[in-house]
Amino acid sequence: MKGKIASTKLAQVNGNENLVVGLKQDDQTVAIDLGPAAALQGKNVEVGATIVAIGAMETIGDKDVLIADRVGIDNRDAIEIERNPSQRFAAEIIDVKRTAVGSEDHYMAIVEIDGERQLADLGPVATYKVALQPSTKITIQGVPVQTQHHRVFMAEQVRLGDEVIRIHRSHSL
Repeated sequence: MKGKIASTKLAQVNGNENLVVGLKQDDQTVAIDLGPAAALQGKNVEVGATIVAIGAMETIGDKDVLIADRVGIDNRDAIEIERNPSQRFAAEIIDVKRTAVGSEDHYMAIVEIDGERQLADLGPVATYKVALQPSTKITIQGVPVQTQHHRVFMAEQVRLGDEVIRIHRSHSL
């Protein structure tokens, strides 16, 4: 995405303070999560600056958010975004549904991790050779994302039996 920054705000994401900017696109504002705010101090991330952001578009709640991997501000050198390392958990699928995310169907599941239920985006349905079912035990690796009042675990990798499925999130909307 490329454009002028229309707004900036700090957002709590997994206990960290991330910088989120709003980019005007036609008649709507698109949110871009630029990662930890502290890493961007002194980089001229401000309203009116031109930004080029590269990353994966995610639907969080009812909003589309670009999770930036790399960003350029006012034609300066690109900044690589360092995010928190992935977390890995043994989980059991309690319930699973197919949900449209952008142009593809994803598995959205309620999983139980250490006795606590949580929502997980397990990635595109087409990635899996078998259909995911309730009561299936999996190991998921990824990043929990906090948005409004919801926490969604964004899987980067799922172990299903002996198979390891890598989740690719570079879909187009």
